[in-house]
Parts: sequence; C-alpha cells; structure tokens
Amino acid sequence: LAAPPPSADVGAVSDVGAVSDTCNAALRKYLLCTAVSGLFSICHSEALFNRSLPMRVLIGCADDPSKCSERCMRDASRLTNQSVDSPCSADYQAMHGFSAPLNIFTIGRYDWEKNTTKSTMLPLPNIKNMGGPSVISYGEPGHCAEIPTAQYCVLSGFIMTFRSKLVMGSCVPNACSVEELSSFVDSLGAAAGAVGLSVQCDLVRPLGPATGRSAMVESAIGWGGVPVYYPNKAEFTQGA
Repeated sequence: LAAPPPSADVGAVSDVGAVSDTCNAALRKYLLCTAVSGLFSICHSEALFNRSLPMRVLIGCADDPSKCSERCMRDASRLTNQSVDSPCSADYQAMHGFSAPLNIFTIGRYDWEKNTTKSTMLPLPNIKNMGGPSVISYGEPGHCAEIPTAQYCVLSGFIMTFRSKLVMGSCVPNACSVEELSSFVDSLGAAAGAVGLSVQCDLVRPLGPATGRSAMVESAIGWGGVPVYYPNKAEFTQGA
C-alpha cells in the first residue's frame, strides 16, 4: 500500500474505493504487524538501553535508563498509531507466515523524497512452461484457512518486466471483502508494472470452528488443527 501523506498518521490506510471502517482497521493492523512486533522488542530491551548511550539520547532518557521503555513505547505508538504494549497478535503473525513472499499489499510503495511510487523488487520467474516463464507461489492455503480471522486469496496477473505470469497466494484478514481487496490491488498494479491483476478469495474454508485441544492451540499460536476443504473443484476424466 502507498504510504499516507506526512500530515496523516503513519498507521492510516489510504482511502481507495469504498472500504469499511472494519476493513480499514484490519488492514492497518495487518500492514503494521511486523513493525509493531519489532518495536515492542526494542522498547522492552533493557540491555539495549543500558549499553547504548546514543539510543538513550535518541529517546530522551540519557539520564534515567529506567524511563527508556516507557518513552520508547510512547514514541512508537505515536509513529504507528498502534499500541506497542504487546507484539502483533498471533493470528496476524500467522497470516504473514502463511502468505507467499510477495503478498497483495507489497506490490508497490511510495517514496516521499522523490514524490514517486516505486515497485517492490519482484521475485524472478520460478516456473517455465509452454506459455512462458511464471512467478508462482501459493503460500500455505490449508493453514491459512485454520486461522479464524483470516481468508486465503490469490492474486494473479502479468508482470511486464519479465513478460511472465504472476500467481501469488495471500493470507489476509477476513474483515475485508474481495471487492475491497481488489480496490487496493487496482491502485497498485500500474506502479509495479503488473497488468490485468485480479483477486480471488473463498478458495479454501475450515469445516468448522476449533474445539477442545485444537481451540487451545488456536488461542496460543493463532491457528489450530481443524480440517479444511476446497469448495471449488475441477473434475478430470480419462483423456482430459
């Protein structure tokens, strides 16, 4: 996603199309998940503050290291518009873990110094077939469907740079509809040199909610051992 204007909160999600407040909040949390976890680790590292005078000076606690953690969390919260009192929740961390290396929200980024949008470094084609080279990475659709707050979606299109097809699986918050996700993708496709981008969701579903021990595991790590199924099937007959 493109960065918000400097006058806006860093944690804000740019308005693209009609996006509900619920979806907006979920996407903001998803996009800042790694940053929040990293800032939490830094702000709670007493050893780092005790050993690094430049770090204490930067945060404004050079004379009293005991105040560094509190001031660090205050500044980090202002920067991200998110609480850094704890790491990113386990379910959102799992979403990132079960997505392809390039997900649907990292196609492009905005460079405020040059006032231009830059595409991320796309992976090189990893599959060669009769139709030409392709970039294909599905992530972990089965595990994604085990996260109660997630949905598995696939981004497909064509990368002009490599003249290759693009198929990427993303595990994203289920608070957003496919139409809302498509709005963001449409706004970023041109910046990344990709055309004909489309988003497909509802490709894999859990058979039911986690219960018993599976519910305990889900509470601890964000996803649990629940069976999943694929609603869309293509039947092959002899000679197909």
